[in-house]
Amino acid sequence: MGDNRWVSTPSAEDRLDEKSRAGWILGWLWMVFALYNVVDILRHPWDRASAYAGSILLLVTGVVYVIALRPRLRADRERVLIRNPLHDVEIPWGAVTEVAAHDTVRVDTEHKRYHSWVGHVPNRRRARFDRSRLRARAAELSADPRGRGFDQSSGANARTEVEKMSQAEFMVQRLRDLSGRFGPASRDAGHTTVSVRWSWPALAALAFPALLIVASAVIP
Repeated sequence: MGDNRWVSTPSAEDRLDEKSRAGWILGWLWMVFALYNVVDILRHPWDRASAYAGSILLLVTGVVYVIALRPRLRADRERVLIRNPLHDVEIPWGAVTEVAAHDTVRVDTEHKRYHSWVGHVPNRRRARFDRSRLRARAAELSADPRGRGFDQSSGANARTEVEKMSQAEFMVQRLRDLSGRFGPASRDAGHTTVSVRWSWPALAALAFPALLIVASAVIP
């Protein structure tokens, strides 16, 4: 139910949905490797050593899942969602005081700072954002009371500015844009409560194989 609201946004420029491409590639490569090894373990007679090896494999797979596959950064008209290895943080725009990038993308509220594990943006999404900024700049210049039109130098400067952005800076720019557009209305409506929740599937992906390791080491 929680994921539907991220899909129902009317425009691509009104939402952000980013994950680490490198993390996903490496994560799924590991999943294929782990599946092959599980099948290989099950093909042989089951003993204590097999149980221990399988438990270790499951634990490493759980770590890969929470670190490489789970992290995500999403935003829509209402809020920004930071999905980190073990936590989900929902921050309504009314609670956002600043968005910045240092080592990671950071969203500040009045009481706390929240960091995202996601820092990669595909080039095609930069290009899409580039085009949207150029359209906005063209509309701004066409509305100039002095009658100046959109010139090529302004477009070139806008493209150069986007190309120089790091991956984190690009996402910060997008989040600042969304915060500036939807933040005031969100604050006026009283939407300032930040929700931080544990991810039970992520915890289970680590706890279950850890228990299996203990059991395989203790049970004769």
